[in-house]
Amino acid sequence: MKKKINIARISWVTSIFLILILILHLVITYKVNYEYYNDVNQKLYFYDCDGSLCTSTTKDKNKTSYSYYDCWYSKCPKYKKIIYDDYVLLEEDKKSFVLFNYKSGTTISSNYSEYIFINNEYIIVKKGKKYGVIDINDNVTVSVNYDEIGYIDKNILKGYNTSNILAKKNKKYGIISFKDGKIIEDFTYNEDEVDLLIKKIALQ
Repeated sequence: MKKKINIARISWVTSIFLILILILHLVITYKVNYEYYNDVNQKLYFYDCDGSLCTSTTKDKNKTSYSYYDCWYSKCPKYKKIIYDDYVLLEEDKKSFVLFNYKSGTTISSNYSEYIFINNEYIIVKKGKKYGVIDINDNVTVSVNYDEIGYIDKNILKGYNTSNILAKKNKKYGIISFKDGKIIEDFTYNEDEVDLLIKKIALQ
């Protein structure tokens, strides 16, 4: 009889011990994953919400966090949209926009008002009323002094190939290399000759 009582007592103590371990695990998980991410004034979080991107400045235990954008001691920027693969546009104010990779949690650039990806290495940027090109490391490959680079047709960038792109400067059109800014076709073409330049780009 005593042996049975001892076994029951051991089982009961073991069960209590396991429950305490489980509670401790849950507390630690909460502390590590969420409590230290609760400063809503300094971080903007990027979550996976059923396959689509969600953002929040509050903690949420029911979402998987990709990364966060550190706002330092200022107000966090507004999330605008995904503009290419893992890259999103954040609006700090009406003149300041940030290109941010929400998967890696890295800022690509905050120097321009507009970003248009040519491919996964080169990006058309806008400052003021002028356009240029940077690479994915924020290095300028084409100076920001063109009136247009490429053209948008139904929200799709067109007028480029693997290295060259249509551009406009001083009301004339030409072709430049978006990798180094070299002029491929001089800026001597009028607007009614743009189709000719596009065919040349396709053949290059």
